[in-house]
Order: sequence, then structure tokens, then C-alpha cells
Amino acid sequence: MTRYDQIKELIEFNLNTTLTGLEVIRGGVNDEGDPITITIEGKYGFGKTYSLVYQYDWLKEKQDDGELSRHLLEVRESIITENN
Repeated sequence: MTRYDQIKELIEFNLNTTLTGLEVIRGGVNDEGDPITITIEGKYGFGKTYSLVYQYDWLKEKQDDGELSRHLLEVRESIITENN
């Protein structure tokens, strides 16, 4: 499993129940073949659209520090709070 696949799996695991039609989109490619950005898109509530763009290197750093899942849970809570 590639690093990108691991990060995508974490995003999907943490946000799939909150966002319908969840998409994780690669943006651009660096010299190593990794994406430059990752965009998370989906819908919540009554047709509201959610979109968030991350620098891929930042996501890798968060994963290395063991903080990526915690950050994604905070994003999930923010979406739920905004929906109420």
C-alpha cells in the first residue's frame, strides 16, 4: 500500500459516515509522483457541499506525528457542529 493510499484510507475511514459522496482528489504531481494537494469533497445536511484542500506534504507530516486521525476527527466534529 502506498503512502497516498494510507492517507486516503484514513480520510475515508474518518469522514465517510459524515460526508455523502465523499471524494478524495489528487491535485498535481511532484517529481516523485506524489500529489501536490489532496482535496476532500462531499455533501452533508440538506445539500450543503464541503470542500477542503490540503498540501500533501502537510498530511504526511501529520501522519508521521500520529496526528492525522485526530485532525480528521476534529474536521468531522466541525462538520457535524456546522450541520446542527
